[in-house]
Amino acid sequence: MVIRRALADLASADLQHSAVQVFTEKLRTLDVAALEGRLEVVSAYDLNEDERQRIQEALGPANIEFTRAPEMAWGIELRAGGRRIGWNPASYLESLEQNLGEALETVPQ
Repeated sequence: MVIRRALADLASADLQHSAVQVFTEKLRTLDVAALEGRLEVVSAYDLNEDERQRIQEALGPANIEFTRAPEMAWGIELRAGGRRIGWNPASYLESLEQNLGEALETVPQ
């Protein structure tokens, strides 16, 4: 999709850093005890030690695996027990596609 390529081209380290900040703030409100299975934090860029430490502090004593996924363009997400919680362009684009599809279905023929 063209929009996904455009977002990837516009991604920068500053954008990724902002995504990590927002993500960490959201993690602090999360009930980590409700998450099942192993915790995996997936990000578009390699996280530096400070970012990993802030995420670890937000999630508590859980064992976290950090993974890089360059296909994300930018953003970060937590995966656990089949659930994904995060902030990345894919979630926005999926919502946009769904809303657009619903709007097109309601257009009179």
